[in-house]
Amino acid sequence: STSTTLYRCDTCGTFVECRECCLKRHEQSPLHTIAEWTGKSWRQTSLFDLGLEIHVLHAGRVCPRQAGYTNMTVLHTNGIHRVRVGWCGCPRARGGTQWQQCMRSGWYPSSWSTPETATTFRCLRRFRLLNVIGNINVRDYVTTLERTTNPWAVAWLPDRYKNFGYMTRQFFFLLRLKRSGVVHIPRPIASAERGSVAVKCWACPRPGFNLPDGWEKVQDNVRFKYNLYLGLDANFRLENKLRRKADNKDYSVLGDGLGVFAPLYGMDGYEEHIKKYVSEQDVSECASFAALMQRDTRFSRGLRATGVGACSCTRHESVRQNGVADLLKGERYSSMDYIWWCAILNERVVKIMASYDVGCQWKIHLLERLEEMPDFLRTDKEKRPEIVVSLPVWHGRGHKGGCEPAETLRHKEGGAMVDGEGVERVWAVTNQKAYATREMQADTLHAALEDHFDRHNFDMNLRLVVLLEKKLVVAQEERDKQNMSFKDVSEGVAPEVRNEWLEDIRAWHALEHVPRQDKGMANPYESPWLDEDLSEKDIRQEMERMDKEERDSISQDANTKRVTTTASFLKLMLQIENTQIRSMAAAKGQAVNKDVETKISDARKSIASRLPYARRLQAKFMPLTIDLMEEEERKAAAEARGKPRLPTSEEHIKLWLPSDVPFSARLSLPTLLFVTEAGQRRLDCSTELDTIRQLLYSQGHLISFRDRFITGQAKGTRSRTLIQDVTDRLNAAVLRYNTSCTALVTLTDQKSAWPYRILTKENLRTKEMIDYKGKAADRLNKVVNSRIRKRVRGNNTGGNEEGEDEDDKDSAAAVGSTEVVGEGRESRRVMNWIWTAKGAPDSDEDTFLYDAIRVEWCKAYARKQRWAEEVTILKEEQRRVVASINAEKHEWEVRESKTTGGRAAYARKQVLAREALAAQF
Repeated sequence: STSTTLYRCDTCGTFVECRECCLKRHEQSPLHTIAEWTGKSWRQTSLFDLGLEIHVLHAGRVCPRQAGYTNMTVLHTNGIHRVRVGWCGCPRARGGTQWQQCMRSGWYPSSWSTPETATTFRCLRRFRLLNVIGNINVRDYVTTLERTTNPWAVAWLPDRYKNFGYMTRQFFFLLRLKRSGVVHIPRPIASAERGSVAVKCWACPRPGFNLPDGWEKVQDNVRFKYNLYLGLDANFRLENKLRRKADNKDYSVLGDGLGVFAPLYGMDGYEEHIKKYVSEQDVSECASFAALMQRDTRFSRGLRATGVGACSCTRHESVRQNGVADLLKGERYSSMDYIWWCAILNERVVKIMASYDVGCQWKIHLLERLEEMPDFLRTDKEKRPEIVVSLPVWHGRGHKGGCEPAETLRHKEGGAMVDGEGVERVWAVTNQKAYATREMQADTLHAALEDHFDRHNFDMNLRLVVLLEKKLVVAQEERDKQNMSFKDVSEGVAPEVRNEWLEDIRAWHALEHVPRQDKGMANPYESPWLDEDLSEKDIRQEMERMDKEERDSISQDANTKRVTTTASFLKLMLQIENTQIRSMAAAKGQAVNKDVETKISDARKSIASRLPYARRLQAKFMPLTIDLMEEEERKAAAEARGKPRLPTSEEHIKLWLPSDVPFSARLSLPTLLFVTEAGQRRLDCSTELDTIRQLLYSQGHLISFRDRFITGQAKGTRSRTLIQDVTDRLNAAVLRYNTSCTALVTLTDQKSAWPYRILTKENLRTKEMIDYKGKAADRLNKVVNSRIRKRVRGNNTGGNEEGEDEDDKDSAAAVGSTEVVGEGRESRRVMNWIWTAKGAPDSDEDTFLYDAIRVEWCKAYARKQRWAEEVTILKEEQRRVVASINAEKHEWEVRESKTTGGRAAYARKQVLAREALAAQF
């Protein structure tokens, strides 16, 4: 070379070369970054400036039938490049146009006529990975490429932000079509089945795909392992603004109805369906959650959608095909029903276990509302699976009255250990995209979420390879523990009693599809003396009235930015407080072992994740607390006097509820805060006092049985473990009660808080102290034999009831602490106040004892059954995952045999990938 200038390629290495050698070596790698030696330093240049010409389809060599040149802008992972492209006109091009030649060279063009901008496949794949994992958006990625190419901003670079956005949407859609196998069908893409592009869950049952022959004919006691577990929920963080549309632009969604979004267009589409329900009311609820309040108060002016509703499998957290739709205004039956029936369309399983945080209301007229759905959703009743609707475990705790014990998944046959909160965990990941999707048009929003859920489902499938084995180990250990615990509990109950309780459980489950109020029998998992009295019902109704008034006020105020009510804010704070109490109770309980450490760690993580959001709400509702917290921090620093201070553990962080605010500062805060907390504290006191009563009787019965019947080290150890577990639960309930009672007294006064008082150790005894010499066990059996089935409230009748014999009287007299010194003499014992606080009767302790042990036994039985079901289902899921992988492998082998060229090669690639996955099992 005659040139004396030296060059080096930052991509190839640090060696130097002349201009001609550099150009010759980069004929097949034209997107490298080049630096030129000026004699004193290296200066950035480009292969375009050096005169490099790229000849596509000829490995860098000049085409003998050159079809012209085009100066193009190409985006690559290492920057934005200007390149001069020579088009091929010889037979090697196979009649391909310019955009086809770009595609064959690994470049995706931004135009189908005369492309001047392209992005390399590698760059698009890199961006997709960053987008679905790190939530990097188009603007940030293009800016990164610009800064990489021109860090000093001294040279001109073409703006390719919009072009890159168009290319990513198209390329990602084509990737989904290719990976799902839809591109291999001989018909047009529009003829593909609904939901065929969505990634399916490998572990969920799919008849004809991953279930064995004759699966529907198995015995009834194992049929639950073929249940499909789905959850339904709405997310109001994924709101979408209403934006003006350009007249000359097409905003149609790519692949409508092929992915996770429900079909949008057409006479049966979601858009046409929702038009018929413009004035429909939101879902009525029997719980007060922040999301529900946000749903009602969300300011919808200027929003195209107030959120997104979705259906996912609750065991594996994969979003269902056609199981997502925009919520145009709130969480309405019309929207959630459409999502639900689309998500289970053509589902051929026998039973679906559905969970929804307002499922107790939603399920009542579900089948009647199906008749109002579009024609393609109204399937024949004979082909429709049985649907059992339950409450998610965590959300169920916020429901009123006896709703939670009647509807929770923990008390449903075949429910296993599913918590029903899988959709919430899906939202926890998806919420990270909320800020980006809020500003998008509908077509861009759908494309972004389709791609997000596509990757999400794929990741959920991959983790099953390891996750199921770990869950099975835990489930088997817990199943054995629950079996042993249930055996210990049952030993203290006569066989005829156990049989009667078991019949009650079976009768209760036989009425699964009958509304709770119409079942005509008591819930075996709930004590009948836990009902609220009239004053508590009045308090609850008054709190609901105030909360509704506040929601209406927020909805009517166009200037407010607040979307959460006072009741929702305080409910969140009290939930965090309960988590703190749970952590403190676990630390003070039995010897801290690995399980207890895990509980404490999980509680602390839960507090840490929710506290920042709670503090932001607190700054709006109680701005005064910011100054109070700062003042307390200054005092703590002054007391430390320069000594190192250990960080406060999560369970000891002061929350600064309204009851924590000093009297002198309360006038600056709204009265509604104190009234609402006082009402909630009174209700909590009532609930915890009922729990304490029940646990006291359970504890006393277990101790009496141990003293009379348990011998030997092994049985003694198990008995102590069982008693300690009840004792720990009792101590936690006492801690919760005393916390609520202290706050109630602070908010009102001792007189207004009546009949609730602080519990002491002396109060923690049964109404008439159970003797620990074994006679309580005798009484329990006699209660059953004599058929004493009296409801506690209002039961003040005396002795000589029908079926009551003299032995019962003698046992009661012997057990009670009443000292009988002569006929007509009154008891010298003072009744413990916790048994009269809420109008509890002075007599009939047998009924208290019977109900307490019955509830404990039924719940222990439910836990044993759920863990046994969990083990069975996990083993079946492991089999189904392998079967799904092999079934998909077979599908790709069939596609390979019916195609040639690139499609056949891609099909073979998918076959090999599934062979590698199956080998891990």
